[in-house]
Amino acid sequence: EISERVLGEDSPLSILISSELASTYTSAGRADEAYRIQVPTTKKLEQTFGKDHQETLEAMRILVITAGDLGHLDMALEMCTELLVRRKRVEGSLHPGTLNTTLSLSIINMKLENYDVAISQTQEALDLYTRVNGVADVNTLTARTNLGLLLTLAGRPHEGERLLRESLALSEAQPGFDHYRLWYFRASLGLALTDLGQHSEAVHLLEETHSSQVANEPLGPEHPMTLRTAAFLGNALVAVGRVD
Repeated sequence: EISERVLGEDSPLSILISSELASTYTSAGRADEAYRIQVPTTKKLEQTFGKDHQETLEAMRILVITAGDLGHLDMALEMCTELLVRRKRVEGSLHPGTLNTTLSLSIINMKLENYDVAISQTQEALDLYTRVNGVADVNTLTARTNLGLLLTLAGRPHEGERLLRESLALSEAQPGFDHYRLWYFRASLGLALTDLGQHSEAVHLLEETHSSQVANEPLGPEHPMTLRTAAFLGNALVAVGRVD
């Protein structure tokens, strides 16, 4: 607001600040607020910097994520498909933005339960992340975890468990690893363990993860990440007969 008063709401700096604010809202699970800012801000980015500018392309990717979080999955799928084509043309297949968009597209297909398509897209992203960044990079580990989760959801939990354990072991071995992603990795493994009948380990892992997320101030009990873990935990508890 200060930048808008001083520089004007259409100044390049004000637009970039609005875009960053919207991205922060998306990460915080405040999708409605993010979307209200992102739609006009993305249009301003296109007008100010052009459709192919990196800031515009990344803002479009975050807008796609927010639309998916709000349940606008068909719209998000169309937007992200077009965006991926554009980023490959403008930035190349190995650019981080292109790889991130490939992963975003696979997540939309996962939410639509297009598991075969999502698995193929995630495998592509994983192979390229590994080639560019190495096996222990945070984005590589996230792609591997996404693939493990997808395989589990597609009824292939044995394959999923192997990938999920690899990701978790590599991430836990790194001091200061992003704990938000670490919680996601653990929750995903918990789901696979539940499907494999390893209920005791699944419940322990998911209860510990859920408690940490609930106690975390930026997340808390109502954040989408926490709610997803709670759903996985609920399944595990039902499997062991702990139904309140």
